[in-house]
Amino acid sequence: MVPNLRFNQFNSAWERNSIGDLINEVKEYTSSFEKYPLYSFTIESGVTPKTERYERNFLVKKDGDLFKVVHPNNFVMNPMNLRFGAINYSKQTIDVSVSGYYDIFEIDNSNYNDFWNAYFKAPQTINTYNSIATGSLVEKKRVHFSQLKSLKFYLPSNDEKEKINSFIKLLDDRISVQIKIINDLVLQKKCIISSLLKSVQDNEKIMLKDILFDYNIKTTINNEYPVLSSTASGMYLQSEYFNKEASSDNTIGYKIIPRGYCTYRSMSDTGLFTFNMQELVEKGIVSPAYPVFSANDDYINEFIILYLNNSSYIKKQILELKSGGTRFALPFSTLCTLKIPKLDKEKQLSLIKTITAFERKIENEEMILKALHQQKNFLLNNMFI
Repeated sequence: MVPNLRFNQFNSAWERNSIGDLINEVKEYTSSFEKYPLYSFTIESGVTPKTERYERNFLVKKDGDLFKVVHPNNFVMNPMNLRFGAINYSKQTIDVSVSGYYDIFEIDNSNYNDFWNAYFKAPQTINTYNSIATGSLVEKKRVHFSQLKSLKFYLPSNDEKEKINSFIKLLDDRISVQIKIINDLVLQKKCIISSLLKSVQDNEKIMLKDILFDYNIKTTINNEYPVLSSTASGMYLQSEYFNKEASSDNTIGYKIIPRGYCTYRSMSDTGLFTFNMQELVEKGIVSPAYPVFSANDDYINEFIILYLNNSSYIKKQILELKSGGTRFALPFSTLCTLKIPKLDKEKQLSLIKTITAFERKIENEEMILKALHQQKNFLLNNMFI
């Protein structure tokens, strides 16, 4: 058999071989995080340093060597999530450790890791994982390491492997560069927002109760408008975000939020609140627990959202309001007691225009990244058997 797409200089058929003959399991255990730092393994990033959010070293009991050592270029596989592409090789330059649940191995003497990394995640290979996964519940199905080693793959010559390996690496490197471009722009945007807001921080202050008004119109008909979710990353149609229409069968009494109006989740475990402006539909509905509001004619909602989400002055005021309990509550009446700088509309528009230009640049770069991923998916569909 031959793939649909290949380099011109190769024309011989790919031969079916057991990959178990090419795999060497790496089974070294450790409990020394000083010698082998404890890393995470994710579908998105592979072997990666633990973030503060997931730093749980203090929970680890070091009774015995329970963690596995991963050397540079070793593959790591998560049996539970292999069906979703949880396999990758370590691009770290040091030896690290990961959960002992994962399987660690090298393949082909680590000569063609980008070839294998792509092949292991090709759509036809994912289909194979799904066909051999075992487990009584769908969400707990797994592919054991022994099953992976027993698989037979159609394989090209080493020369063709090397050609594909180099090509995939170039594409992955380009994707990495594009991700860095986006991350750098996001960081620049944060810095510019911080600078712009600081430039108006010494202005005379005005209370939000003199700017905002509560929009408390509720539905009287079930499923009258689409249900929306206000999240830390923006507003979404609930049917798309949670893959369901509503958390309740009855949406009578939900709050209506017209296009251009604002909302937020009024409870927080951390004191951080995210304010969103609704730009998805002409009219949507949100949970009755979510305040819905808009600004008067002197202020622009885009500026209000920009300031509420990014101002350290606002965050300081919210934290000072905390009293008792383990959670932060910010009902609309309390929000209205906060203060923001006085600004004329022209200045508000100027700030928004600057930020919007950066957002459009980021969106353009994200479209390029999406196109690169689409190109890679096409290649994965056609360069492997």
